[in-house]
Amino acid sequence: ALVTAELGAAFQDPSAGVAWVEEAFGETMACLCGYLAWVSGATDNAIYPTLFMEYVTSVAGWENDDFSGWTRFGVVALITICLAGLNYTGLEIVGNASMVVCVIAMSPFIILSIMAAPNVVPSRWFQMPEVSDEDGAELFDDDFQTSEGPLPLLTLGGILWRPYLNNLFWNLNSFDSAGSFSAETTSA
Repeated sequence: ALVTAELGAAFQDPSAGVAWVEEAFGETMACLCGYLAWVSGATDNAIYPTLFMEYVTSVAGWENDDFSGWTRFGVVALITICLAGLNYTGLEIVGNASMVVCVIAMSPFIILSIMAAPNVVPSRWFQMPEVSDEDGAELFDDDFQTSEGPLPLLTLGGILWRPYLNNLFWNLNSFDSAGSFSAETTSA
């Protein structure tokens, strides 16, 4: 975040990371950076209509066999077209819709946090979980993070490094996007 703030202040350009890469490595690398950022964003955004449909079918109790094939494709495509149309209408509408979605999405977490606050035991915050297995695989409720892969499930200092790094990189993804707004700010 500090790197983004520093570079955003130095290069007040809406292209953010592309401008930074162009200054450091030249036009060819900047073009590659911009293209890969676009591919990453398009790929990342493509999962949301499908994920939304998974939630809807799960909550509604529909079977995957009942809601698959062309029907599923049509509904996901319709959601995508509606969201693209919303983006096309303008920034103010998108901003207002984003605020509504944010309030709806965050309200369960806020309510549960308020309800759970009396049950918080601060002395447990820094306790390491008791692990009977030497690699800590039983801490996960599925096999995705603990299955065999190109990297071994290495533990060092009580940390499962593969899931830790996966979460770290996922959570830090797109920090440089904030630099795109630096051109919209003014110096105080």
